[in-house]
Order: sequence, then C-alpha cells, then structure tokens
Amino acid sequence: MSVFSSVEDGGAGLSVASSAQGNEIIFELYTGQESSPRMVTLRSGVVPEKGKAYHVVGVWDKEKETARLYVNGELTSTFGTSGDFVLPENPVNQWFGIGCDAGTSSRGQDPFIGDVFLARVYSQPADDAQAAALWSDADKGVAGSVISINDVMLFPTCAVGPGFKYMVLGTGFQDGDAVKIVPVSDMDNPVEVEGDVYDGHISISIPDGITTGNYSFYIVRNGAEAPLGVARLELSDNPVPLSAPRVIAHRGYHTLSGVPENSIAALKASQELGVYGCETDVWITTDGVLVIHHDGVLSGMTLQDCTYEEIRNLKLSNGETLPLLSDMLEQTRTGGDTRLIIEIKEHSTDERNALVTDAILKMVEDMGMEDHVEYICFDRDVCRRIASAAPDAMVGYLTGDFEPADLAEEGIMCIDYPFSTLNINRYMVADAHGLGMKVNIWTVNSDEDMLASIALGVDYITTDYPDRLMEIYEMMEE
Repeated sequence: MSVFSSVEDGGAGLSVASSAQGNEIIFELYTGQESSPRMVTLRSGVVPEKGKAYHVVGVWDKEKETARLYVNGELTSTFGTSGDFVLPENPVNQWFGIGCDAGTSSRGQDPFIGDVFLARVYSQPADDAQAAALWSDADKGVAGSVISINDVMLFPTCAVGPGFKYMVLGTGFQDGDAVKIVPVSDMDNPVEVEGDVYDGHISISIPDGITTGNYSFYIVRNGAEAPLGVARLELSDNPVPLSAPRVIAHRGYHTLSGVPENSIAALKASQELGVYGCETDVWITTDGVLVIHHDGVLSGMTLQDCTYEEIRNLKLSNGETLPLLSDMLEQTRTGGDTRLIIEIKEHSTDERNALVTDAILKMVEDMGMEDHVEYICFDRDVCRRIASAAPDAMVGYLTGDFEPADLAEEGIMCIDYPFSTLNINRYMVADAHGLGMKVNIWTVNSDEDMLASIALGVDYITTDYPDRLMEIYEMMEE
C-alpha cells in the first residue's frame, strides 16, 4: 500500500509492504542512469499498528551516495547507491500520490487504506539531526482511525445505476455500518448509504444522483469514520451485476511450489482447485507428434523443428517428461470437470499452422473429447479453420485487434483479449455479449486487475493465480 508515492517505473515513495513482504514500512527509490534505473528498497523493520500514527522520512543523498529511512526520528535503514535520481519514464506518472502511487489514472494505484496527516517533499537531503528535529517538531496528538477493516478492496472502475449492488470487499465490517460516498470533484456533497454486511464484504445500493466520476469511500460506525479507498463509478443504463466469472489457470495452476507450467502436475493441481479451465500450449514436431510447451524451446531444442525421437526424453523442472497432448487429454478425461483450453501456437509457416490445427482436432475427435476442450489462438486464420471444421467448438481469438462483430461473422464466438485491451475498450464486452459471444480476459494477476475484470462483466478470467481469484470470489459470497 502506497502512503506517499511516485514509483511507477521511477521516482520514490513511502509504502507499507504487502503481507507477503512483512507488512513493514518501506522506502523505495529509483537511482542509476535513465537507460537502466535501479529500484532500491529500504526496510524499516517497523510493522505499523492499527490506529497509531507514524512519522516517516525517506532520504536520498546523492553527494554521499546513500539512501536512508527514518521512523519516528530514528534511523532504521541505510543503503549505499550511486547515480542520479530517476523520474518515471512516462511523464504522465511524474506526480506524487498522497495515499496512493502515481499512475496514468487520476485516482492513482496501490491505495493506502489509512490516514495521511501530512506529506512533504524537501529539496535538500536531511541528516540524522534534521530527521530527528522533524520528528521532535511533529504534532504527536494526531490519532488514527478507530475502525479496523482488513483486506479492503474496491472495484476500481464499475458501471453502476440507481439501486445497483456495489460491494466493498474486506473483513471486520459490522451490522449497522454505513458507507459514505464522496465525489472527489465535490467533497462538500457526500452521500451516506446503509450497508448489508457479509463475511467478506459490505454491500450497498447505489443511490439516485450518482454521476460518472471518482469517489472516495468511507466506513461510518457510531459517529466515527475511516477511509476505504477511491473508485471510479460510471453511470450506465444497463450495468452488469457483480458476479464471479469462470476461472482459467494460465498454463495450469503452476504457481504452486515445485509445479512447472504446462505440466501434468499443473493440470492435476487445476483440477484439484476446481477451476473451469486449464490453459495449455501445443506444438507439432516434424514427424507429427503433438507436444506441450509454451516457448517451444526446451534445453536448446526448438520443438517444431525436431522429430519426437530427438526430444522425447526432455524433462521439465519437476522431472516430468515433456508432456504430449494425448497425456493432457487423458488426464482431463479422468481427473475431474476442468476443461482443457488448448492454445495452438503459431508455427513457422501457414502450412505448419494448418497442420497442427488439423492434427489437434483429429486427436480430440478420436479420443471423444470434443465436450471437454476449447481452443484459442493468436492467428485468425487458425481460429477460422477451427470454426469451419468444428462449428460447435468454442474458439477464442487472442490478438485483440478486431471488433467482436468481425469475428462473429466468421463463426469465432469468443473474444479472448488482453486486460490492457478490454480495460480501455470496455464497450467490446457488451458488444460481444449482444452477439451471443463469450469474453475471456488475460492474463490477470493483481488483485486490482482481478476486481476490474469482474466489474467488466467478462465470462472468463485467465490468471497465473487462480487460487487468489477464487479467494476473492469467496469474499463476494452472500
């Protein structure tokens, strides 16, 4: 969580590290040359207590080639680093966010759930005595929020209308809590809404009078209030209710320790987790054998240029032999309800693309697995070929450079587009659904992007962290 920050590919910032990083107060700084900036992280070892205020000073002393971090007047960390202070590369990000990190959006990113009482930037580096003096002169009478809500997450951009059920995820909400919504552009006109409390969220009905814009959210309890964060609400005549899209494990559930991507182990882990789909990547050898791998190069061997005999003994990091598509299909048949999402990799020629596509379709048909697989590809010709040969099969086009209607005309009934494409071109989701198409979004790995994807109303989310996405779904349950 970013308290006072501008570290989007450059800059500096004060933050509270994630739980995986110890929840301590940190100072992040980019130094070095503009062509190769280096991020330095100074850790204080101080884990902030809820309801308690802290005085934090981060220093970059170019002349002495040191960065220092002070908490409550005491030096907690020093790091030697030379070079120049490096600003964010993108001029749009060259601003400091109070209670967030700089970003291309005016609301920032990585929001700090807490109070910022004072934020300053000085033109000269402080020494030990000056940092201690700043702490000595600080107002120590400030008090933090008395309301404790944990794991707070807001849907960063959400289409809403009067009566729309909007959720603020988190734990610690209590019966009787209300949510105050404050327009960022008109702070003098807040709206307070009663909430329905569940184990993992509080739900509110969007009131009349909400217009498109950025809003600050606060929890209100017994006359006290605490900040929850900032989100953008977009007024819509037909907002899509917040619900849980189906989960697709990207290259299988491989973020488990010791489980390599595109392996039988990753497929089994996906099945045990209970996700809708396990995505996998298929290549064809020179003698027509269908093998599983993402990059297509293993142990220096280019799979599409080898015979199967040349690569059959290659091992994955867990000792598993390079899988065959037939292996994956058999595990899909016997291991549960998880579908195999087959990505046909782009080969060296159009003829090779057609060859691998036809071989995959034939194997799926021969094994009777038509109802257990779906197809995706970056090559539109391959998608057309599948749609023509297997009209009942679900095939998704990955590149993201065509309107949904153009694909639907060719029988390609799924837009499977990157998060960066759909998050900007949000209309595509509604257009695709209006044509009876499905929508998948990839590869969505951060909490914020997962929440944004849910709010888009897509049908599927592809992620490297299916377990985390399912945890978020559990928080949404009533």
